Amino acid sequence: GGGPGPCVGGGAAPRRFKQARRAEKQLKRAARREKAVNMQREEFMRELTREPVVLHWRGGGGGSSDMLLKGVSMDINGLALLDEVDVSIVSGRKYGLIGRNGVGKTTFLKFLSAHRFDGVPAHLQILHIEQEVPSGEATVLETVLATDVERAELLAEEAELLAEAE
Repeated sequence: GGGPGPCVGGGAAPRRFKQARRAEKQLKRAARREKAVNMQREEFMRELTREPVVLHWRGGGGGSSDMLLKGVSMDINGLALLDEVDVSIVSGRKYGLIGRNGVGKTTFLKFLSAHRFDGVPAHLQILHIEQEVPSGEATVLETVLATDVERAELLAEEAELLAEAE
């Protein structure tokens, strides 16, 4: 009788199957969490640029247009992009942000324009225009000026006053 012997370790295969299923469920949960965090980050980024702002003096306040940011951090739902960094931006100088896609250059600019850092002068408005602007009949200058809500309101007020004067 050369039949097969007794089954040794018969519980190992079901155990490996359960471990694989458990690992698969953990991966799915992690993917769902990552998707939720990404959605929160996207909403946060939309919130930063919901209101267009422009670079010019606001009424009152006065003061320097230089920015001295001491120990600033930039965190988006647990993703630290800057941690206790000092940044000096001097009015009249030209700066460039260099880095791979996705490292936070645009996010940094959005934080600046939304005054999310201590050290951005309250009287200063900063223009941030998205990289992709829908095409149309407007020139580049008209597109930039159209983001200046305050300017548009002042021009409308001027037109109204001129119409009343006639």
